[in-house]
Amino acid sequence: MSDTAEPHWQVLAAMDVDREENAGIRQAFNITGYPTIIYINPTPPKAPEPEKDWAEEAPDVKFLTDNNFVTSLAQQSSALVMFYAPWCGHCKAMKPAYQAAAQQLKQLGIPGLLAAVDATKYRKTAEQFNGHGISFR
Repeated sequence: MSDTAEPHWQVLAAMDVDREENAGIRQAFNITGYPTIIYINPTPPKAPEPEKDWAEEAPDVKFLTDNNFVTSLAQQSSALVMFYAPWCGHCKAMKPAYQAAAQQLKQLGIPGLLAAVDATKYRKTAEQFNGHGISFR
């Protein structure tokens, strides 16, 4: 037998993140698909920078709410509305291109509107327009 120490194994844990009481963990670790495997370093990481509100970063996108959705769209000849969740990886990936398209419409003077609805905040509107594919948890 060798003089080397026995390996020290850590615990591997699993959690049902679909349960409502675990929604905070799902959001904290940006779990958007399954299976998801996350290595957690025993040294606590630095606190993440708070995410900026997309509305602050996208001045050419019109942000709609339950209160202004119908009236804002009624004033437009055409509109494209993105229903998104702030934590959604696919939504995050689409935001720069969506903002660039809105900016280009404005610069070229093309009539129409690129708008967005935070489906986690404005569920009534998202559900009314079949904002499926987004978990509202």
